[in-house]
Amino acid sequence: METVGAIGAVERRPGWIPLDRCGGCGSDRAKTFGRAQDLALLRCGACRLVRFEAIAPPDVVYQPGYHDGDNEYGWRYTEQSRQEYELAVAHRRLEWVETHQRRGSMVDIGGGAGHVVAAASERGWTATLVEPVSSTVAFATREFGIHAVCGGIEHVETGADQYDLISLVHVLEHFPEPVERLSNLRPRLAEGGALFVEVPNYRSMARRWLGDGWMGWRSGEHVHQFTRRTLTATLERAGYDVVATRTMVPAWDGLGPAANAHFLGVERILNRVVTRRHDRLRKHAGAHDASPAAEAVDDAWQPAAPRPVRESRGLRRVVYAGGFSALRALEEATGTGTNLLALARPKS
Repeated sequence: METVGAIGAVERRPGWIPLDRCGGCGSDRAKTFGRAQDLALLRCGACRLVRFEAIAPPDVVYQPGYHDGDNEYGWRYTEQSRQEYELAVAHRRLEWVETHQRRGSMVDIGGGAGHVVAAASERGWTATLVEPVSSTVAFATREFGIHAVCGGIEHVETGADQYDLISLVHVLEHFPEPVERLSNLRPRLAEGGALFVEVPNYRSMARRWLGDGWMGWRSGEHVHQFTRRTLTATLERAGYDVVATRTMVPAWDGLGPAANAHFLGVERILNRVVTRRHDRLRKHAGAHDASPAAEAVDDAWQPAAPRPVRESRGLRRVVYAGGFSALRALEEATGTGTNLLALARPKS
């Protein structure tokens, strides 16, 4: 077994933090087995948990603008056009959680712009958002009128409150020490309470088909890449019994084909289809003259943009209602959906 450090990444990216030990089991044995977004991927020699070789300093990543798309990290979660989508996906998450856990009090740690807490409040939970980026807390409070606190996971770990549900939606993969963090949360669960975790699914079809373009990589931010097996093992090491797991494709009809194709991993295929249609429209209009229909394609075809393709409603209905829905169902049924979800309770 080859022992690998992160010297190369640190030399290329001054200030970055090497990840010399596995956050799942603490082993320093690892093997380089690939690359993603110009970083080496390491697989732990003991528990096989995958991690990047290094991450950017947290104070560089998590700053005002992180959820507005104003820096090189983060994503545009506060755009008005994105709100309906985020709430729809949040309701779908909670619908699954509620098949295993009664409604009550909950805290969503690192919950960004507050969509999970807003959806939970609509469903009858007494919910609190804990988010470290102050500008995002202000947005969530203003936009949804929810109870929000500016702080990190430490705010919950060291607090006295207990909850029926603690939620970590696309948060665990950011921690170099996930077992320690999860262990610290156990006392914060009320009797009969549960922990809900959602992470990118390393076994997803989207990751396999999109390569470096997969949204789950997020190099610089994300530390570990989980499979169902390694996420379950991580939760068990932290003192939990896993109640249920599943994968989910966060596709939604209102997104339109471009974004849905990304989540399903077929963005490149659909891009080729639309490009051919684009070329036919331009050929019909003339070699150098842009037709209104072709301009509409140029304007609408933005990968992963949360808006429909305006140039053909018929194409949109056929692609989404037919192929996309069937592919989403297939990926979720085979455990290859984009996101991996788990619900766990403290071991008795």
